[in-house]
Amino acid sequence: MNLVQLRYVLELAACGNFTRAAENLCVTQPAVSHQLKTLEKELGITLFQRDTHALSLTDEGEEFCRCAEKVMAAMGELEETFGIKNTATGRLRLGLYMFHQVGNLNKIVVDFISKYNVRVNTFSVETSDAYRMLEDGRLDFAVVNCWDGEIPPELTGHTLARERLMILMSQQEPYASRSSLTLEDMSGICLLFDQWAPKIYAPFIRICREKGVQLTTANVDPDGPEMEIAAVKEGLGASLVKESTGQFYCGDNLALVPIEPPLYINTTLICRKKDRNHSPYASFIKHVLSYVEKGELKV
Repeated sequence: MNLVQLRYVLELAACGNFTRAAENLCVTQPAVSHQLKTLEKELGITLFQRDTHALSLTDEGEEFCRCAEKVMAAMGELEETFGIKNTATGRLRLGLYMFHQVGNLNKIVVDFISKYNVRVNTFSVETSDAYRMLEDGRLDFAVVNCWDGEIPPELTGHTLARERLMILMSQQEPYASRSSLTLEDMSGICLLFDQWAPKIYAPFIRICREKGVQLTTANVDPDGPEMEIAAVKEGLGASLVKESTGQFYCGDNLALVPIEPPLYINTTLICRKKDRNHSPYASFIKHVLSYVEKGELKV
């Protein structure tokens, strides 16, 4: 348990949904979801009741928030009494795809801040928006899901992970017991797509069309990944996900089934080519890639 988790829980309790909480905290929705799930697992309790529309505190959640408010108030008093303040000498703006499973990226960013004394602000962005925001200077870096050859020529990318696409579905679905699914099987599955999915999975959609596969899709506008997962659990459809994202949620009445032949998507750290050799950009790239080389980056 840490102060970040306490702050996230209190913000979720105040907002009642992942979208507004993430915006207020200046982090991504998956970051909030991941911290909440990790904390609940550590404590062995459920802090929020979840459905497809809203969040509400459980009795244990209400008690937890009362204690957390006291802790945060005491922390604020310490900072005020002893003059604790941010002395960062620089700033980087990092965009993260809104449904990107951040893994231990938060820890890596915190380590970078501690080592280089540079403030890093994170923002939730969609992949194509991240490209534009990098090009016009509103972002310094972005971690996005992208396909081979997709990155614009003005930008440069460093692959952090290359993962297989999977189908996440309720264990009650007929296909859930299969060892794999072919592209032809996709015609018998309703895929849940949010407003950004057609852009992100355009190559997958194109491949299916080339094979003569007629996809059945349902448009959803989930308030964070937890809400989309709730829809999958209810049997409203299945989700097309990266393997790491699927493994994170798999097991709770959900099945993760690979697609054959394998299709892959990249998790990539991107920035402007003109910035990559300058400080603090070069330092951030080197720092993140050191975790990749050691096999310690989880996305």
